[in-house]
Amino acid sequence: MSKVSSSQEINLELPIEKEFASLLRLVVSAIASRMNFDIDAIDDLKIACEEAYLMAIGCCLGSCQAITFLGREDSLEITFKKLIKSAAKNQDKLKKQQDYCLFIIKAVVDKVEKLSSSPDYYDLKLTKYLKNTSRG
Repeated sequence: MSKVSSSQEINLELPIEKEFASLLRLVVSAIASRMNFDIDAIDDLKIACEEAYLMAIGCCLGSCQAITFLGREDSLEITFKKLIKSAAKNQDKLKKQQDYCLFIIKAVVDKVEKLSSSPDYYDLKLTKYLKNTSRG
């Protein structure tokens, strides 16, 4: 099995349904394994991706969720694209759910960024560093 090369990008688009969270876990596990993440880091990435995907179910723009995996020499960056900033029917409940998901995600990855690409939506970028490299 060849290693994921530096700056290799993998794009995935999944239907917004809870049943696809397990498929996402398999994909991130395979990518992280090829990048030589240890088993604990792989588990962390699976948890983070599942939480971000479940969060996206409530605030995705469209019927599918676009996810980009960017393998770098020292890290894996996972970006969930075009999450809606607001405009939910039950905003308070959704915000609490998103805050809880973000709490879990921040506990298991090294960096979480909300990248604003328009007034209406944002991209959620998760970064996990390989343990044997320095964090730049």
